[in-house]
Amino acid sequence: MKFSLSLLAYFGSLSLLFAQRGPLFKQSAILLEQEKYEAVVEQLSAYLEDETTYADKEKLQAYFLRGQAYFGITEDSYLLGLYPDAFFKAYADLRQVTKLDEKGRFQSIAFAKIQQMRQAMLNNALQKVNEANIPGLTSAQTHECSNTAQQFLDILIEMEPRNYLLFDLRGQAKLARQDSLPAAMDFQNAIRLYKDYPPPQPDLLITYAYYRTALIQRISLEYDEQALKTIRAGRRFLEQEWNKTDQQNPVQSQHREKAAKDLTLMELDILYSKEAYRAEALQALAAAVQKYPNEYTLRCAYANLLEIRQPDKAVDQYQKAIALDPGRKMAYHNLAALYINQSVEVLQQSKPENIAEKEQTANQISSKAVPYLERAHQIDPTDKQIIRQLITIFLRTKQTDRYQLYQNRLAALSNT
Repeated sequence: MKFSLSLLAYFGSLSLLFAQRGPLFKQSAILLEQEKYEAVVEQLSAYLEDETTYADKEKLQAYFLRGQAYFGITEDSYLLGLYPDAFFKAYADLRQVTKLDEKGRFQSIAFAKIQQMRQAMLNNALQKVNEANIPGLTSAQTHECSNTAQQFLDILIEMEPRNYLLFDLRGQAKLARQDSLPAAMDFQNAIRLYKDYPPPQPDLLITYAYYRTALIQRISLEYDEQALKTIRAGRRFLEQEWNKTDQQNPVQSQHREKAAKDLTLMELDILYSKEAYRAEALQALAAAVQKYPNEYTLRCAYANLLEIRQPDKAVDQYQKAIALDPGRKMAYHNLAALYINQSVEVLQQSKPENIAEKEQTANQISSKAVPYLERAHQIDPTDKQIIRQLITIFLRTKQTDRYQLYQNRLAALSNT
C-alpha cells in the first residue's frame, strides 16, 4: 500500500499522541504506521484480554489502534485469508471507539473507516448468499455461507436500518439454511421499508420478497390459502410499481416479465395441487399456456387436469410438451398413464357376456402406451414403475419375448 502525505501525517500524529499514553500504545502506533497489522492485533489483543482493569481512555486507545489494524487486514487479501473475521473485528473495535470517545477525538476517523468498509462488506454478503444457494452443498457448507452472510448483513442493517435491500438479502441468507420464520420476517420488513422509504426509481425485483414469503407460507407453514393471497398481493404490487417505471426500458421490462412469470407459476402450482381449486386451476392453466407456450411443465399440468373430461385435448397437450422437450420423460410417462387408465376403465365397464370384446379393446388402448413408456424407459432406465407397466401390458397382450426382456431388466435393477 502506498501512503499519501496526509496519511503519513495522520500516522505520525498518532505516534505522538500515543507516546503520551504509554510505551505499548506508542509501539502499536509505530507498528501500524509500518503496516505490521498482525503484530498490532497480537499486542493489543493480549492487552484487552482483561479490559475491566483499565480506564475507559486506555481501552479507547487500544480499540482504536486494533480497529485500525483489523481495517488494514481487510484491505490485504493474503492477511484476510489468515483473519477471515477481520471485517467483524474491525467493525466491533471501531464501534467501541464511537461509544467510548466522549470527547470525540477519534469518532470521525472511526466512522469514516466503518463507511469505507461498507461496500466490501456488502459485496461479501452478496457472494456468501449466492454461495449458500449453490446446488449440491452439504448442510454444513450452506450454514457456513449463510451465517457469514448474515454476520455482514447484521452490521450493514445496523448502519442502514431503513435499507429494504439489506433485509431482503438477510432473509435470503436465513432461507438458505431453512430458518424460515425469521426469513419471512425479514422479507416482510423489506416490503414495509420499500413502501415507507421508496427508492428514487422503482425496483421491480423487490416483488421476490412476496414470492419468497409465499414459498415459506406454503412449504414451511403448509398454509396454501395465505400463500395464494401473498402471491396475488405481489402481482398487484408488481403492476403498481411497473406503472411508475419507464416502460420502454428493456431491463425493467425484463424484470417485470420474469417476476410476473414466477409469481404466476407459483399461483398455478398452488391451484393445481388442491382439489378445491381445480376448476379455477383449469381456467388459469388454459390462460397460462397461451401466455407461456414454451413452458413444458405448464403443458403437462394442463394436460393432467384435462384428462378426465377432455382426454383428446390432454393428448394434444402432452404431444406439444414432447415436441418442446423430447428429452424429458414426464410427458411420455403421463401420456402412457392416460392410455393405461383408459384401458382399465374399459375393463371395469365390461360385463360377462362381452368380456372378450372389452379385453381386446382394452389391450388395443394400452398398446398405445407402449412407445411412450419405452421412450421414457430410454430416458430413465432406472425407473422401476415404467418397467412394471411395460411388463403388465406385454403380459396382457401375450408378447412373451418383450415381457421376458423387461422382466430381466427389472431383476437386474433389483439386484444392484
